[in-house]
Amino acid sequence: MRIITWNANRVDRWGQLWADPLVSGLAWDIICLQEAGNPDTSNWTHAEGPVWQSKAAQRDTIESNVRRRYTYQPPHYNQVLHIVHIEWANRQKNHLVIITKTRASWAAELGGDTSDRPAMGIKARLTWPGVTRDILIGCVHIVADPTKSPLEVSAMVPAINSMCQEANAKGWVLVGDFNCTPKKMLTDAKEVIGLWFPQFPTQQSVDDPIDYIAVEPSLYEAVMATPNIGGQWERGAAASDHFLVKYTQVNGPALQIL
Repeated sequence: MRIITWNANRVDRWGQLWADPLVSGLAWDIICLQEAGNPDTSNWTHAEGPVWQSKAAQRDTIESNVRRRYTYQPPHYNQVLHIVHIEWANRQKNHLVIITKTRASWAAELGGDTSDRPAMGIKARLTWPGVTRDILIGCVHIVADPTKSPLEVSAMVPAINSMCQEANAKGWVLVGDFNCTPKKMLTDAKEVIGLWFPQFPTQQSVDDPIDYIAVEPSLYEAVMATPNIGGQWERGAAASDHFLVKYTQVNGPALQIL
């Protein structure tokens, strides 16, 4: 399981993203971007959903979302990447992007109306020797308030669990900007959530990691109970007010996008 997350903050996001060695080397399974802004229509190929228009979301209500799919082939590579971009009406800073190497057949908004900020998820399969488990992987940008953010995660959990039932998935992984230290998330979230987080700051103005991975408890126990599982974090070259970071699970299950 190799996951990259970055709050791009719309600052030269696409130029930095595709030039980052952690990204351009293609040694990842999924990329989750927050504050992704507009799609890169000059380089991406439109594959599905409404054609992007300036201020397209203004014609929708604030609760609605518009999903668009694109493909992109990085320079000097034969690999075609698949991109899901979700736009929320009147909430441009919260546009989210998930990038995968194979097309995600299932993509949806996960949090319903329970959170101040949206969450987008896709379906994936984890494979151990002799074991498979389908899960949802969500890209999140939690409200920027360290007191409210654990409560927002807790409020989203029932909605995400319902989406797991709808998708016939067993457990979830949330990836992104939690705007809260791991210690406070574990202390204040009503749900007991397992976390994978780096041991270094992920935002330039904060001394703790606030970009990391939250795991549904039973899935966390199932994965971490496997002998010799570990994880390592790397900081990429791309940076807005946040650093791009990559999590690589060592001896963990293989991840397949469904």
